[in-house]
Amino acid sequence: MSINKEDLKYMIDSHITIDEELVDERKGVPQSRYVIEVKEGSAYFDIGTENMEEVPSHVVGLWMMDYSMDLRYESSRDLLKDGFTDWVRCKPVEVVVSSWEEI
Repeated sequence: MSINKEDLKYMIDSHITIDEELVDERKGVPQSRYVIEVKEGSAYFDIGTENMEEVPSHVVGLWMMDYSMDLRYESSRDLLKDGFTDWVRCKPVEVVVSSWEEI
């Protein structure tokens, strides 16, 4: 499930950037994607009513960019403000990495 333009207004001020995951490198430029979280009970500023309103439940949770890109000059907030809607639901996954050394 990706988000629509209407949902962006809820996420701009209520999200927390959890991680920037390095996915690839193209022509020497790192390509990464953000993982953000909108927590239950988060609030956003509703311009129409000029009040803080609770974020709808369908926006609450972990979201990850659908694809990686050059994020050197873009924050997750900038992407949301600019209308970037390619976010997908995600969940944390534990990865175990082993390394070896001579004894």
